[in-house]
Amino acid sequence: MVKIPRIKVGNKQEIETLINEEAMLLAKYLRNEKSGWVPRLPNV
Repeated sequence: MVKIPRIKVGNKQEIETLINEEAMLLAKYLRNEKSGWVPRLPNV
């Protein structure tokens, strides 16, 4: 588990969920649906 807030619910998530959420946010940025993208990195 990593301590990074999830997009939807909770304070902790599996690394797989973090990767999926970051991929979704990056895709939105690349499709110009978001004005910017800053990756959330785990504090390990």
